[in-house]
Amino acid sequence: MNEHNHSEDNGAVEIFDTDTVITLFDDDGNPIEFYEIASVEYGERFYELLRPVEPIDGIGEDEAVIFEYEVEDGTTDKLFKPIYDETLLSAVFDVYLRAAADCECGCGDGCDCCR
Repeated sequence: MNEHNHSEDNGAVEIFDTDTVITLFDDDGNPIEFYEIASVEYGERFYELLRPVEPIDGIGEDEAVIFEYEVEDGTTDKLFKPIYDETLLSAVFDVYLRAAADCECGCGDGCDCCR
C-alpha cells in the first residue's frame, strides 16, 4: 500500500492507494466493498473517505462517502459511523481536497504519485 501523509491547518490527511479494499455491511447485513481513499483527522475526530467498488444507487461513479470512525480498544479494527451533518461532511471533504491538491513531487494535480 502506498500512503501519503499531509498535514493541514485544520487536520491531518493520509491518502491511500485505491487498491485497498474494506468491507462494510448495510442495515440488512449485506457486504459492500469500498476502496479506502483517505483518512482525515478533523476536530479531534477521525473520518474515512470511501468509494464503492461496485456501483451503488445514489452514489456517483466519481463520488465518495465519508464515515466517522473510532478504533476499537486493543485492536486496529475501525468502527464506522455514518455522518448526517452536511456542514461537517463539507468541512472534512475540504480538508481532503486541499491535501490531495498538494502534490509532493511538484508536478501538480494530474499525477498518481501522491495519491
